[in-house]
Amino acid sequence: MQDRRDFLKTTATAASILAISSAPRTFGAKVAVVTKRTMSDQHFIVRHTLVLEKGTYVGATTFTPTDKPESSYALPNGYKGKFYTTSFCNQHDF
Repeated sequence: MQDRRDFLKTTATAASILAISSAPRTFGAKVAVVTKRTMSDQHFIVRHTLVLEKGTYVGATTFTPTDKPESSYALPNGYKGKFYTTSFCNQHDF
């Protein structure tokens, strides 16, 4: 079984290659994730997820075809480490 942190590092890289415009932005203790793509019933962003460097799950947002694929998450107070975001699509995963 693959270590979850290694999986997230690998998949976060894949996600950034496929959805380069989805780069998260930090605002103080908040992270905003925006996937810039059109949403349709046939092809849409299903979910964003944020996980801290050591595998701690922070949150996730699920979307429907009529939603804007934008989400925000609060980081733990004083957190200074790395974090990983994912953006899943209904047809291609990342």
